[in-house]
Amino acid sequence: MRKAAEIIVYWEWLILLLLLPLFWFLEGWLSLILLLIPIFWLLRKLVTGRFFPASADDIAILVLMAALLVSVWAVFDIHLSFPKIAGLIMGISLFYAAVQHARAAPNGIYFLIGSLFLAGTSLAVIGILANPANPFFLHLSPILAALPQDWMNLPQIGAVTVNANEIAGMLCWIVPLLIVVTIGLWPVKSEINHVRIGLIKWALLAMLLINSLILLATNSRGGILSVLISILVILAIQYRWGRWILLVVVLIAGMLLVLPGFMNMGLDVQSTILAFDETGLAGRIEIWSRALYAMREFPITGMGMNGFRELVPVFYPMILRSPDTDIGHAHNHFLQAGLDLGIPGLIAYLSLWLISAGLLWQAWRNSSARFDRLLVLGLSGSLTAGWLFGLLDAISLGAKPGFLWWLLIALTVVVGEKVARNKNA
Repeated sequence: MRKAAEIIVYWEWLILLLLLPLFWFLEGWLSLILLLIPIFWLLRKLVTGRFFPASADDIAILVLMAALLVSVWAVFDIHLSFPKIAGLIMGISLFYAAVQHARAAPNGIYFLIGSLFLAGTSLAVIGILANPANPFFLHLSPILAALPQDWMNLPQIGAVTVNANEIAGMLCWIVPLLIVVTIGLWPVKSEINHVRIGLIKWALLAMLLINSLILLATNSRGGILSVLISILVILAIQYRWGRWILLVVVLIAGMLLVLPGFMNMGLDVQSTILAFDETGLAGRIEIWSRALYAMREFPITGMGMNGFRELVPVFYPMILRSPDTDIGHAHNHFLQAGLDLGIPGLIAYLSLWLISAGLLWQAWRNSSARFDRLLVLGLSGSLTAGWLFGLLDAISLGAKPGFLWWLLIALTVVVGEKVARNKNA
């Protein structure tokens, strides 16, 4: 019995990943799948003596879970909110399972990184194929029309059509890390495992090309710009000349935003970035104002997960949008966290970002091994891109692709621990 429990706990992260398709497609099974999560926790207690492995994010996650529990009081339609509630619980469970595995397995970090890349690439491919109207894939329309459409709902959040911006946001979590790992691993040679290393290199390059093409195919200028800025951040961390380039970019952006004579130019740039987005800059400002009103009226409980989209036309009608338009989210990940979970949940969510940034900063200062530094660079880039993307758009907590973000946070924790162990060795 104990041996079986040890095996299940060891592979819990993989079991959860394999359960995700059932979790998404078979909504009637959500409750049953969620019942497995406490069983995993009990088995971990039996094997390790703890329900959860200790991590730097524990307090923030505890507050986040408490905020989730409190927010249930504000839920007005459990059928609307339950998938997001379940998704958040699933993401937190995956975080702890990933941390546990990375500590127990000699190559656990590398398995997690590979799983992140494979899962993200698969989601991106399915997501873009489910959008045959995208001009990038018009020549494939006969093939796409022949595919079973029921298989193409993976990246959606309560909608029939795929949101290209959501795919782009998901790729912001993957592409920067994939770029760094691919470039960093390419010069590596091994006389013993040269075939395996070669296969890994070409697989990474293929995934990088696929994800880059899909990012372009989304036509999400916010997503593309976020990835480009994250690359500048990576260069600024690694090289002195990269810091000068980043500084120039920041100064130009500042002038476009605040200096007289440049403000009109800055508005033109912002309008150009959002030109192919039906929401646009004016629409976002209106949505943000309604989100702030809602947070002021529901500061503790929030509006319940996924409730903003239904309550906005009732309590905070918009001028620029029809009441029948499905907003989906607040187009800002921090505002969305506050709307879903109240201000306590927003603080916990923000804390997870700040803790991750602190762990990466500490790891960069203490790391000496080449691959450790590559991982710190890549994770820094991915989190930067995701953070920037979330300023104008959002993949809300509990959304279907959100498990990738929890894997990133888990990798940040275990990479920081790995660097600390190497330093003390």
